[in-house]
This record gives sequence, structure tokens and C-alpha cells, in this order.
Amino acid sequence: MAGERMNSGCDFAGRACLVLAALHCATASWAQTGVREEAFDMFLSEAIWRSEQLMFNADFDEAQNYLNIEFFQQFSTFSDRHEAALISQQARIQIIGNVVRHRPEQQQEVLQLLLSISDSADAIGDKSIQARYLATLAWAQLHNSEVDLAEENFRESLRLFEEMGDQKGAAGSRAFLVLITHNRLKREGDTDKLLAHIPAYEEEIAFSEASGNRMALGYNLRHLALIYLDQVKDFDRALDLYEASLAARGQIGFKPFMPASYSSIGDVLRQKEEYERAIAVYQRSIELADEIDFVRYRVHPRIRIGDIYQRMRNEAQAGVHYERALEVATASRYQAGMDEASARLSGAR
Repeated sequence: MAGERMNSGCDFAGRACLVLAALHCATASWAQTGVREEAFDMFLSEAIWRSEQLMFNADFDEAQNYLNIEFFQQFSTFSDRHEAALISQQARIQIIGNVVRHRPEQQQEVLQLLLSISDSADAIGDKSIQARYLATLAWAQLHNSEVDLAEENFRESLRLFEEMGDQKGAAGSRAFLVLITHNRLKREGDTDKLLAHIPAYEEEIAFSEASGNRMALGYNLRHLALIYLDQVKDFDRALDLYEASLAARGQIGFKPFMPASYSSIGDVLRQKEEYERAIAVYQRSIELADEIDFVRYRVHPRIRIGDIYQRMRNEAQAGVHYERALEVATASRYQAGMDEASARLSGAR
């Protein structure tokens, strides 16, 4: 940017450094035409968009490189509004990365990061950034079991998205709100109320599809499938919904949660006793999980394959898969996986 000072080198690695430098040069030419602030906004928006694409590819570290706040602070046009936008995006990537890498203890750090800018985020007067910040804060609160606060902030983000006419953003907040109600009813153990919740999901599926929010669509389809699987016991309907959720995620190339989608399809096929198909789908889940190091799905599908071999009275093959699941869980310090695999091995002996 003309008149700005910029370090000749970057303090962070990867192609993000080169891309940001190129964007900086482009911004400089725009600034000379008198659109300094608008050019910087475009510069930052491009960096956030690129980080989003990398997050979709499960390249979490490189995604964060595009969001280096110290780099952007070099520009005189940098403000609280830009900081809130960058930190919200950083948090989104960290939340998903922590789920994939099984780092639940780091979700509290994400929440504290977001709370550290709560006052400035409230005061910036930019509804778009405020709505995105509140939705991300709510998501972090949900991952830290602060359900009531999460629900409150999702509702406030929804209000802002609706005021702006942002249906895509609204679909995301609505998807989490319907899930919060689902989980509450599930904890209460009221099957009738859970069944009565099906129309709410059907409404959200229609809304998210119309809005073009494929991420929210994938969530809604997946969570409705859970009701058909666990409460209705309609395996065919559950399978259709899981496959539709997988397709929605595939359409946007969202790699982080693809292993979960395949694993859920495998669960339904296993319960339908379609064992060969189930094993093939579980193997696909494992392949994708291994590729991005999604700890949970590097472990549990292996255990489920072992369970299938146990049902087929092939104890030797069952033991092979339980042992491998235990190895992976131990290497990743994934205690739940270690416990489950160990229990299976003890029972198989």
C-alpha cells in the first residue's frame, strides 16, 4: 500500500507469505487511486477467503498463516473491525482443527481468544462482522459445554443475519439452534419430543438448501439421520439422509468432516447387517482420516470393522483391527479410543 511500511520478509512460513506480499502490491496500486480503505478491506477479505479454502482442505496451519495479525497491523488502515474479522476466522479454523486433531483442551483457549475482543467486537458497528463473531463465539461456547450462552449468542447472530438479509449466514446459526434443542431433548430422554422435532429439521433442511449454505445443509441432514437411526429405527431413511449429508459436504469439498460422514454410513450398513458394504465404507473413512490425521475416525471405524468380524466369528481378523485401533489411539493419546479398543481386545480373548 502506498506510503505504508512493510517488512521485506515474513515471520511466518508457507505460500501465504508470497500471496500476501502479492496482494500487498496490488493494494498499493489501488491506494494510489484514492480507495485506500476499500482496497485494504479487499486485501483482508481475500486473505480470509484463501484461509477458508485451506481450512476446507484440512490444511489448518497454512490457513492460519493467511491470518497473521502482526502482518496486517503494519497498515495504518487496520482497525478493531479488521481484528475482529481476523480473530473470528482464526477461531473457526482452530475449532475445527482441534476437533480433527483431538485437542479438546485447546477449545478453552479459542474461547478465551474470542472473549478477549468481545468489547471491541460489540462496538465496531459492522453487523456482518458482529454476526460472524457472535456465531463463532457461540460455536466455541458449545465446544466448552456453555450451552445456554451458546444458544443466546446464536440467536443474536441470527437476528443480525436476518436484519442484513443474509440467508446463508442465518442458515448456519439456525442449524446450531435446532441441534441444541435436539441435544437437550436427547438428554431428557423424551422419545416423543424427539420424534416431534423431525419437522423442525425438515424445515431447516429446506431453508439451508434454499440459502445455498451447503455446510448447514450437511449438518441438518446428518443430525436428522440420527433421529431416524436411534429413535425411529428406520435404517433406510437414516442411510438416505447420511448419504445426502455426505453429498452436501462433497459438493463444497469440505474434507475435515468427510471421515465422519463415511463412518456414519458404515454404522447404518453394519446395523442392516450389510457387512461387506459396511467394511468398504469404514475403510474409506479410515483412508480419509489417515490423510488429514482425524484421530477419532482413525480409531473408531477400525473398532467397528473388528466388531463386524466378531459377528462373523472371525476372531483373528477382529483382533487385527482392534490391535491397530489401539496402536493409533495410543500414539495419539486418545483415551476414549484406547479404552474402547482395550475393552474389545479383553473381550475377544
